[in-house]
Amino acid sequence: MRKKINLILMLIIIIQFFAIFYFYKGAIGLSLDLNQYSKDTNLLNIERDFEVYYALQENNLTFLKNNLDINIMFHFKPIEIDGLKNQIILKNTNRVCLLYHKIEKDFKKEYINRYPSAIIELDSLCH
Repeated sequence: MRKKINLILMLIIIIQFFAIFYFYKGAIGLSLDLNQYSKDTNLLNIERDFEVYYALQENNLTFLKNNLDINIMFHFKPIEIDGLKNQIILKNTNRVCLLYHKIEKDFKKEYINRYPSAIIELDSLCH
C-alpha cells in the first residue's frame, strides 16, 4: 500500500514538474512575442511621426488630413467591431476626454457617419 502511495505521489510530482516547465516555456515565448510587437509598434509610430513632421515642414495640410484619417481608421474600426471597452484600458482616460471635448463638435461632424457606434461610446465615456 505504501509503495502505491509513493508511486502516486511521484507521478503527481512529475506531472507538476512538466506542467511548470511547459508554462515557463510558454511565458518566455509570450514575453518574446510581446517584446517584438512592442518594437514593431514603436517603429510604426516613429515612421508616422516622421511623416507628420515632414508634412508640417512642407506645409502639406492635405497629407496631414489623409494621414489623420488613416490613423483614426486604425483606432476606430476595431472600436466599431468590438466596442470601446475591448479596445482600451478604461483607467486614466481623463487626458483623452479632455482633448476630445476640445474637438468634439467638429470631430463628430467629420466622423459620425463613418464610425457611429465608436463616437457614441466615446461620448458616453467622456460625459
